[in-house]
Amino acid sequence: GDAERVLALVVLNLNRGDGRTLVQLGTWTWERTRAIPDCQLPAAKRLEKETTDSALQRLLSTKLQPLMHSVDLDSVEQQVRKKHSNKYGIYTKYLRSVCSATLAAPLVAPTCTAYTGDPSASASVLDRFLHQEVYFLQAGGKGIFYTWLEPADLEHLTSAAGEADLLAWTRALVPPECCDSSVEATHEDDTHSI
Repeated sequence: GDAERVLALVVLNLNRGDGRTLVQLGTWTWERTRAIPDCQLPAAKRLEKETTDSALQRLLSTKLQPLMHSVDLDSVEQQVRKKHSNKYGIYTKYLRSVCSATLAAPLVAPTCTAYTGDPSASASVLDRFLHQEVYFLQAGGKGIFYTWLEPADLEHLTSAAGEADLLAWTRALVPPECCDSSVEATHEDDTHSI
């Protein structure tokens, strides 16, 4: 048979009371001047012999630290997906533990919008995304842009048809002024509740 790569992931499907889901839009490194689009639910690779609960706690304590005490776990669903990996040139089997959860308390985090970001890029952003609050969380020397999306918008932005819209939106995003390569902490006046 053909070689196959296997990757175990824990995925957070975090919903708030209005039906929106927390979604990662893209990543930012200070070496680049633009975000790299990557629209997906927040996720982390499971380490060898790591339980789903331990992997979820690690995801919350690293990439989503401000949410550490704001998540009520509802259920865990096991999913298997196969996808060709362009990077490795083989099929990858993703063993996904999808943790469905509810936001239990407001989150305070630095925010930005495409409207206040890069003016040369914001002209091509869809109107419904232009003023939408985007949250910027830092971890491991990079930043990740997150927002709350309706299910239809998530489906659109993760489809081939939505690729250009996601690219336009992430290109217009710039980290809030409180966040730079040397600052890990947030300032109270630059934060908003989600």
